[in-house]
Amino acid sequence: YIKYLLGIRKVPPDWDEYIWVDKFDFWAVGWGMLAIGITGWMLWLPEVFTGYLGLPPETIQIAYLMHSDEAVLALGWIALVHMYIVHYGPNKFPMDWIWLSGTASEVEWIEERPRSYRRIIKAVAENEPHLLEKYPFLKERYEFVLEVEKLPEEEMIKRMHEYAHHLLEKEVEGRTA
Repeated sequence: YIKYLLGIRKVPPDWDEYIWVDKFDFWAVGWGMLAIGITGWMLWLPEVFTGYLGLPPETIQIAYLMHSDEAVLALGWIALVHMYIVHYGPNKFPMDWIWLSGTASEVEWIEERPRSYRRIIKAVAENEPHLLEKYPFLKERYEFVLEVEKLPEEEMIKRMHEYAHHLLEKEVEGRTA
């Protein structure tokens, strides 16, 4: 991903269902709750930690430092990184509506999580083959997935992005017709 951000790699990585930002957000919440929670208890009940548990008094000062630093770090991450990537990025502005609707468009899924998209299309087609005849658009997508998976990764991702734009153009044409 770093190579893509630096312009060394021309296409984004072949992401699956959860990309690095999703995973980092979940881990950050877990770590943050642990850090804020433990240090918060220490600040709330310093006598317990220094008296009964026998910790040196300096640990309360360290807990205060950790507590405030974690709060600033969490707020900074949410305000700058998370909000930009999830809501204000070029493909999302003014906001990504998935958190309200619970759905993502097919085009978004192809562009942002191509490996997951291919896995879902193949699973539907292979587990429910009767749907391929019932829904021609599904058969078209399944054939496309089988075709692009034969390509090298960068070419495959490039073709998937082109296909996503093709689907978007068809959708726009359908609305204006």
